[in-house]
Amino acid sequence: MSSALKALIFDVDGTLAETEEAHRQAFNSAFSGAGKNWIWTPEIYRGLLRVAGGKERIAHWCDTQNISISQQDIAELHRA
Repeated sequence: MSSALKALIFDVDGTLAETEEAHRQAFNSAFSGAGKNWIWTPEIYRGLLRVAGGKERIAHWCDTQNISISQQDIAELHRA
């Protein structure tokens, strides 16, 4: 039996499996857990997908909603 590499797969979120709905739900859960009444609907999240990166997406959304938030709070929400 050969141990030679037979395949190498590179993946970007959403390439091999549709994961964006799970991400949207996770964001909403993190917001709720932090006492925020923010809800990203599928329509809102579809627009936010133009922004690359979860922390950047949170920051962009806060900017568009005139919500003041620290980078530390963004990082904590993203970790959650």
